[in-house]
Amino acid sequence: MDSVRLRKLSETLWMFWAFALVGFDNAVLGPCLPDLQARVGASLDSMSFVFVLQGIGFLTGLLIGLLLDRNSSHRRFLIGVYVFLGSAVNMSLPMVPHFAYLLSMFFLQGVTKGLVDFGVLSLCNVLHENNKAVVLQFVVTGAGVGTFLTPFIAKPFVNDHLTTTDASSSAMGNASGCIAVHREARDVAREFLIGNTSWREPVVHQMTEVGAQASGADVRIPFVIIGAMAIPAGVAFLYFHYTNKDASELPTKGSDSHHIQVDPEKSKGATMGVNVFRVLVAVLHFPVFGMLITYAGLLTTLGALSPLCMTPQEMSFVIVVLWASFSLGRVINIAMVTCIPPFLLITLNSIGLIITGLVLLAKALEDTLVLWFATAGFGFFLSPFLPGFMSWSNGYYPISGAFINACLFISGLGEMLLPFAGSLLLTYLSGTALLVFLVSVSVVMFCLFLLTSSLARRLLTC
Repeated sequence: MDSVRLRKLSETLWMFWAFALVGFDNAVLGPCLPDLQARVGASLDSMSFVFVLQGIGFLTGLLIGLLLDRNSSHRRFLIGVYVFLGSAVNMSLPMVPHFAYLLSMFFLQGVTKGLVDFGVLSLCNVLHENNKAVVLQFVVTGAGVGTFLTPFIAKPFVNDHLTTTDASSSAMGNASGCIAVHREARDVAREFLIGNTSWREPVVHQMTEVGAQASGADVRIPFVIIGAMAIPAGVAFLYFHYTNKDASELPTKGSDSHHIQVDPEKSKGATMGVNVFRVLVAVLHFPVFGMLITYAGLLTTLGALSPLCMTPQEMSFVIVVLWASFSLGRVINIAMVTCIPPFLLITLNSIGLIITGLVLLAKALEDTLVLWFATAGFGFFLSPFLPGFMSWSNGYYPISGAFINACLFISGLGEMLLPFAGSLLLTYLSGTALLVFLVSVSVVMFCLFLLTSSLARRLLTC
């Protein structure tokens, strides 16, 4: 193996690990949400603004990344700086127990996540001209690894007494109560999670007393650990910057894609069609991570408020299953993308996602086993869409850094708006309403994909 290929391989492996920071940021809120609520004294509807601020930060990070990406010779240096900033933000995030500080830090976490996301995918796009679909799937699998590890990191440090609740709460509309072993904290948790107007004084005090029963619980520690784990990637990219001659960034010739060609005689209509196609592909990214973050971020609370009355530590295992299946799906799709057409791969996963969502809706809130298996299916079938939609569209129209940024920007809007809407549905309606919402979004995404594919085939044959 020559030195250029060896360097590309090394950089690709470190891009994989740098992308793990994105996974850490996506997954840490799920198991730690109740502890962060208790630490700052906020209700669930108030904490929904965490998703909004994180999403706004993500969009801001993408825009900053696009502006700073003008000079390709600094691309590796910037990725190293982004990773260091992301590590510092995660380590500092839960240190001050004030709600305004928490919101500002989640905004900064979103900024650094957007910077790393765009920086890594942009470098990957120019570093690997051929076999782009396989390499992109591999790099973003790093996020899957990060999300898989995060619940294990958080589990020893979350307080298992915070979200035990009475299932007769208004959020689930169920008349049966939780089992006796959970009754000691149920009233406190019910006020705490649902957002009772009397939460400010009595709930903060009671949550502190209940939380003290959990020895070793300290929500700050998981954030410090995930911050430290990302630092080696930052060091690696600073090293690559100072030793890089930019030879490895030159695109290689040759491609297997049959791109849409604009006929000069029909240039106006064809150009408009291509633009519509690119817009639709970007819009397809809106629900991709938004659905996953909505489900993962609210899963602990959903389990606690359901008739199953599951504790945070019980739900942490379900979250592990979600992210493990998501990571497994990424790995399997890396292998499948080489032998199955992207259209068929996306179609099969879309159908599986809809079926899994219907199973979740039908029985998951009543049967623990169904919850486990349906959650695994939900994570697995959501895994290929980012960057699956990008690599599929590359077969029709070559993707650029600006197009990647547009797709990530739309995805960031989904990461901001879908969890916010989901948390409101869970707070003011029910867990069932949340699941209906997720199933509906998955159906709309599949229909939009079929529409976009039909347009692409028409453009290709024009």
